[in-house]
Amino acid sequence: MNAASMMLLVALAASAKAPPAEGPATDEREAAAARAALRLERGLELLEMQEHEDARAELERALKGGPYSFEQAVALYRGLGTVRAFANDIEGSRWAFHRMLRVDPTIILSYTISPKATFVYERVREDMKDLTGVQVTIETEPVVPLDREIPVLVRTKADPSRHVKRLELLYRVKGDAEYQRLPIAFPPPGSQVDVDLPAVSSKRARETREGKEGAFLQLALVGYDENDWEVYRGPAPSAPQELPVGFGAAGPWYTSWWAYGLLASSVAAVAAGMLVWAAVKPPDDPVTTSYEVLQ
Repeated sequence: MNAASMMLLVALAASAKAPPAEGPATDEREAAAARAALRLERGLELLEMQEHEDARAELERALKGGPYSFEQAVALYRGLGTVRAFANDIEGSRWAFHRMLRVDPTIILSYTISPKATFVYERVREDMKDLTGVQVTIETEPVVPLDREIPVLVRTKADPSRHVKRLELLYRVKGDAEYQRLPIAFPPPGSQVDVDLPAVSSKRARETREGKEGAFLQLALVGYDENDWEVYRGPAPSAPQELPVGFGAAGPWYTSWWAYGLLASSVAAVAAGMLVWAAVKPPDDPVTTSYEVLQ
């Protein structure tokens, strides 16, 4: 097993959660997810050992399980596309690679696998190159106010694949160990959802300030499909968008066309699902904004 495959399996194993003691329903759901993750891991190990028939059997069963993390979903679709290609199930392979690229358009299938699989993958990638990706913007105040709720506007501009069914906005003050999660209904194209994040207190901001850099609010976004698989990411929780925390900003935030945005734009090579944060800065002096960043 090569180093890249070993790292992938370690990441997948780490993402499998043990069942918490929160009640029978939660226990069973988490236990089922853990079993599915182990089956996925086993299928990928068999694929690495070139045991293609056994690998396919495990991965086909894993497809019926879940829910899966973003990394697990990508790995499952990639593995399934590969083993189906080896079994001459071209349509099934195309379906799996299409799902993989819809979740993560940046994935490149290694040429060392086999031309049998990479040929199908390249055809799928070529077919998807002109598709428009999901386009979502998240707008809020460029400077996070203290001691009052933080208004956030989530707007969908385009959603051709319709595979994202709900969103979660993750937020925390930089320095906090865990994110708080705010469920958001995925708005249809052309519509928007207005939500309010809990206020950041002056005391909490001072407790978590980063030296002389002040305090920051960190935002991340994840999306889920109809099976609760994580299939969509804006800024990942490991690399969140950061907004400075201060004492207010002049002017209504929602009229500021230069608001911070989260944009999943069309991509030339492959499309459908890639989100890229764009912090669009205001022109030199369209609005005079005055605030004090906590030191």
